This record gives sequence, C-alpha cells and structure tokens, in this order.
Amino acid sequence: MNEDNIRMENVMEKYMKNKYIVIFPDKTMMMFNSLRNIEKYIDVSASTISKKLKNVDRCTCKTKGTDYVYGVISL
Repeated sequence: MNEDNIRMENVMEKYMKNKYIVIFPDKTMMMFNSLRNIEKYIDVSASTISKKLKNVDRCTCKTKGTDYVYGVISL
C-alpha cells in the first residue's frame, strides 16, 4: 500500500476544509482553503476569481504577465 495514503481521521479533516481546487497549466492540481491563498500562488486577484465564480462552480483565469491559464473549481 502507498505510504502517502491518509490513515488518520484528523489528517483527512485538514484536507476536507479546503474549498477550492486549482488546475495548473502543467495539469497538476492543488487544493486551497481561500481565494487569498490562490491569489498568492497564481498571481490572479482574489476579487477576479470571486467574480468569475459568482454564479458557477468552476472558471478559468489567465495571468496578465505570463498568459498562463488556470482552472479554479469551487467545492
């Protein structure tokens, strides 16, 4: 069995507190608990992401300087 598997409930609870999944241009994914944390990581403002997620549960965001596209999913 994989040693990276979660075997304790308190560890799983930490992951379950996350509210967003971000898909990066290299197709990797990461979980975040706030839009502010996403903003720091992908250089797209939290307010921009919030506006795009207002009536939907997923959106794409493009950075201005690099033109990378990120996917954001609200859980």
